[in-house]
Amino acid sequence: MTSHRLWIPARLRPGDRVAIVAPSGPVDPVRLARGRQVLTEIGLDVVVMPRVLNRRGYLAGSDAGRAADLQEAWCDPEVRAVICARGGYGATRLLDPAGAAGVGAQQAAGDRPGADEPVDGDGAEP
Repeated sequence: MTSHRLWIPARLRPGDRVAIVAPSGPVDPVRLARGRQVLTEIGLDVVVMPRVLNRRGYLAGSDAGRAADLQEAWCDPEVRAVICARGGYGATRLLDPAGAAGVGAQQAAGDRPGADEPVDGDGAEP
């Protein structure tokens, strides 16, 4: 049986920066504002990526634009968490444009500030 390692991210704390992206469908501006307010009220520094409110048909803008926002947020060392404004099919279209290999390499927990140590796939410490 293969053992899998699971990376548990560090807990968010007041003052931590989070980025909101829209990798899938279009975002309702009222719901976005309410969500941002909730995150701000719990003490987070909220950054809404520039293309979050874009719209192209059933998607939140072009694949290239959504991928750029996602990659910029994910690779920003000041951003402690990336939050998707909503889910949907459109996110699967971003795997290649977002440069999945590069994003995966950047994601290694040791490369993110405050990342916790890995644990076994069952949640137990190694």
